[in-house]
Amino acid sequence: MIMRTVMFMGKGGTGKTSAALATGVVASELGHKTLVISGDAAHSIPDALGMEVGSEPTRMAQNFYVMEVDSRHELEKNWGEIRDYMSAFLATKVDEELAAELAQMPGIDELLGVLKLEEESGKWDFVVLDSAPTGQALRFLAVPELMGKLGFNLIKVQKSVMKLLKPMEAMLPFPVPDEGVYEQAESMVNRLKKAGSLMRDASISSIRLMVNPEKLSVLQARRNYTFMSLFGFNVDMVVINRFFPQGAGPYLEKWNAIQSQYASEVETSFYPIPVKRVRFFGTEMVGLDNLREMGKEIYGEQDPTRVFFKGRSFYVERTKEGYLLKVQVPFTTKGDVDLEQDGDDLNVSVKMPVGRYERSIALPSVLSGKVAKSASLKEGYLEVVFSRVLR
Repeated sequence: MIMRTVMFMGKGGTGKTSAALATGVVASELGHKTLVISGDAAHSIPDALGMEVGSEPTRMAQNFYVMEVDSRHELEKNWGEIRDYMSAFLATKVDEELAAELAQMPGIDELLGVLKLEEESGKWDFVVLDSAPTGQALRFLAVPELMGKLGFNLIKVQKSVMKLLKPMEAMLPFPVPDEGVYEQAESMVNRLKKAGSLMRDASISSIRLMVNPEKLSVLQARRNYTFMSLFGFNVDMVVINRFFPQGAGPYLEKWNAIQSQYASEVETSFYPIPVKRVRFFGTEMVGLDNLREMGKEIYGEQDPTRVFFKGRSFYVERTKEGYLLKVQVPFTTKGDVDLEQDGDDLNVSVKMPVGRYERSIALPSVLSGKVAKSASLKEGYLEVVFSRVLR
């Protein structure tokens, strides 16, 4: 079964959880077997539903299931042998209890979240991911490429070295990992690569950006879109949430003007991606009835599982001088972008407030053996000129 996947992403407080659940409620009532996954360590889904939610899919209504990613549970299930080895290795130098804690490395939540998404692929018609706030969500999306790129090479080198050390294990101050550790590591890297491929397939996977009609939220959404374009993720919708009602009195008149200004900016900046407006409801978005109402406001009579927009993050044009590679990097300036050619790979690095992100783009076959001669930024695209002459 081909599983449709949507991830809601945005600054904290934009309403990601409510929109993810509202999307799931509407989709399930249209007959799609739907799972909403909370990837946020804060786990607000139980509060929004008024029900307990577990680390495995929990049925809320017909065709509608939710779950939270429990790092400790997933670590035990997916990474047991590696975790045990890490604890054993660290326990040779430090207290055993501290070793067990250190084995839960930084970034483990993002890693296990991607593995959980891959595990559930094929079991559902529709999966909606309620992401963590922006910084953690960006790391979540970058994990498959970063780990897939480095994982197998690191495992191969480590495995060769440890085979040489195995006969001397009794004399070493640390245990040598056995074959099961490497098999589990290789399986993990394969699953991450599979998840990365699924998440970049624009025919089945989409990002939906949540934004409030105010300056900081809009700026964050623009940066998120830059990241999505760089890494090849398809953004198929922007949802502007919490519009104050018009004509509600002088107190809100100024806010009405501010919200109208930023909404117009979003619609212009993200064109031709569809932009949906959602009002500020007169009650909290708690319970299935309220979530259904929000879902209807976002989608109207449309099916939430459809792909609302599909664009390309890079493409090649033939020119008189040779070839032109255009890479989408919206909302960036010249000083934000660096690039370097490494054989038939083009490494593009973009500076963002949460750090510098780099993507290695495998050049299309038509550019194989050709040299990048110059580059410029034009209307949200990095344009790289390649000569016809082979290196």
